[in-house]
Amino acid sequence: IGTSQVALNVILVCNAIGETWMIDDVELYRSCPVPIELWYANLIKKDDIFEIKWGTLSESNVDYFSIIKTDFKGTYTELGRVKAAGFSHIPVEYSFIGDTPKGLNYLILREVDYDGYLKDIKYFSIFGNTAISDEWWRRYNFLGQQIK
Repeated sequence: IGTSQVALNVILVCNAIGETWMIDDVELYRSCPVPIELWYANLIKKDDIFEIKWGTLSESNVDYFSIIKTDFKGTYTELGRVKAAGFSHIPVEYSFIGDTPKGLNYLILREVDYDGYLKDIKYFSIFGNTAISDEWWRRYNFLGQQIK
């Protein structure tokens, strides 16, 4: 977010009399590679403790992963962070262990870039002694229509 500065230096040298150089239709664009290629992400629950395990096949510009808890009231709390490899083209595995929150909660695995951009990459539902499939989590647009 914000303004990026770009400097472009063009040096033209005429080697022959009457030689003409022209630059036409220059386009500048930012290439935005996908920050991660997710390999897997699983929630494992045992007694009063949960563990989220995930792996990436590649990473680009990734600072850390954040584990967020939210309840049905819409309260968001960061439970913790796991430092990412940053830039990697080989599989990397991660895990986070935490205390199971009381009641029905949703856990969000979030990726945060060095630039501050973030993306939620996996949702989990957790309740009591049961881990519920992330398919139970439903998302809606501003018109109230379910997003598949």
